[in-house]
Amino acid sequence: MYGPDVHALTPSITCAHCDNANEIHPPASKAEANTGAMFTLPIENTGAMGTTLLEHNFTFMGNLEFQPIDSISFAEFPDDNDRVQAAIGAHSKIYFTITRNELVVYEMRYGSPMGSSIAPIVRDIPYIYGHLTYRNSIGIPTTTNYCFKYISPTKGLPEAWGACANDVIARIDAARSHAR
Repeated sequence: MYGPDVHALTPSITCAHCDNANEIHPPASKAEANTGAMFTLPIENTGAMGTTLLEHNFTFMGNLEFQPIDSISFAEFPDDNDRVQAAIGAHSKIYFTITRNELVVYEMRYGSPMGSSIAPIVRDIPYIYGHLTYRNSIGIPTTTNYCFKYISPTKGLPEAWGACANDVIARIDAARSHAR
């Protein structure tokens, strides 16, 4: 492609203590509530021309296991950094990060009993979604939406992030259009 072509790549999780429940402790303060695990979202420009990200959003939404998909709004959670512009060169990447408590990742990976210690194990199914607005080759702002759904490790397979289903993407688009 001649001009810029910006899109989100598969997210990753970095967490030193997330796999051992004995090392996860409640946060000592409100400032520590969202620390310990880091979600990283690579943003890549595969085009032959650099550009500037004019606006962006990186939303992490969890605790969706118990809600019917048609009852979730999928609205983006705005952040003060969403309007911070960032240059991204041709054929290069930048990275967005968001932090959460280690317990969030532990429950994503291993689940927790619902209701009592002998109840069935239930896992959280989080989503990472948002948008990227950048200037195309003739300077017109162009928006690319993205959405990834977490897939927990099962039967020896590692955890993964998959692209969202079309109905979820439609809900994200509708929520974003409604918010404007």
